[in-house]
Amino acid sequence: MEEYNITDYGIFNDAVNTIKEFNSKVESFETSLNECKTVVENDAVFMGPAADECKNSINKINTNVTTMKESLSTISSAIVEIATKYKNGDTDASSSILSVGDSSTDTTGSIKLKDGNVIDTSTPVTTGNKYNLSDEDLKYLAYVACREQGSVEGAKIELSLMANLYEKNKSKYKNVRDYVDNSGWFASGSRKGYKYPGDSYYNAAKEVLNDGNRYLTSNVVEHDCISDITSSSTGSKKDKSSYVAGKTVLTNRYGAKYVFVGFAPNGGDPFGYLV
Repeated sequence: MEEYNITDYGIFNDAVNTIKEFNSKVESFETSLNECKTVVENDAVFMGPAADECKNSINKINTNVTTMKESLSTISSAIVEIATKYKNGDTDASSSILSVGDSSTDTTGSIKLKDGNVIDTSTPVTTGNKYNLSDEDLKYLAYVACREQGSVEGAKIELSLMANLYEKNKSKYKNVRDYVDNSGWFASGSRKGYKYPGDSYYNAAKEVLNDGNRYLTSNVVEHDCISDITSSSTGSKKDKSSYVAGKTVLTNRYGAKYVFVGFAPNGGDPFGYLV
């Protein structure tokens, strides 16, 4: 039945990520343009009719850059909307033709919570693929997970997310480390300044990635810092007590829309699966 599998939605994630990368380049260009504008507007450097023409041209370019950024945001939102409709269609088809569940809940385990909406890492949720990553790779990925979540328990969640994301995009990357380093998904600040995070983090990486003990279901492929979230369907994004697992729908500034499943322990980020 391989040929009848339900569609992988990674192509939509790839499209949104491409827009994010392009938007970052546009913002970098905008910064350089504004620096140029500051110099041109300095009469001590440049003045007269030629200077005025330069100022007018820069202002026109600035207007075009603003329009481009707005268009990128619109395109990103449209892709998310299309993906939602596409997925809903596949879900209906899977129910009626293949008799399998919605891919948002089609997992081999169930995320457990504590303290209301914090993911419990006392036991793994499920067993995933077991990788043969080197000690060097495990130490590096442990460092990134530590930087992202700030605790060993949170790192187990982050490492499980790394595995989920890689699994959905493995045709393009050699292994989990290659994905984390080169996909553009993980913040550069979390990947720079590598130093060994300690045995407890290393052991967490080995357990999750090489031993296959996962602390997220395979459908969970999103997390954000609160500052990147633009809206929450159940209250203020800053009020963590208003986040309800399986109910709260979050959107972020990159156009992603996802269902909240829980916070990483010890003040970590919200995680979820795409709508």
